[in-house]
Amino acid sequence: MKNIVLVLIFVLFQRTVYGWYAMEYRNSTQKSKEECESADVHIGKMQLGEFRNLEDCVQAVCGEKGILYLGCNKIEQNENCTIVEGNNTMAYPECCPACH
Repeated sequence: MKNIVLVLIFVLFQRTVYGWYAMEYRNSTQKSKEECESADVHIGKMQLGEFRNLEDCVQAVCGEKGILYLGCNKIEQNENCTIVEGNNTMAYPECCPACH
């Protein structure tokens, strides 16, 4: 019961961010299952479970299948939405723009 309450609190107060994602699958020549290696030399190797914040409010996560990249969604202005720019000094998803 305690776990259900904690999950509900997390869900209710979680800031909803809808964005894009991309997967860079593990190369079959990679020998170690404990790390991921990106084709992008600026990212290089990451340890399994490591989160890394990249430029342009993108986050990379090393998982069992490879590196998952997460980024912000494009928000369009309308009468029900005032766009608030994200804080570029923060990590993903706090750096994403939001609709208020």
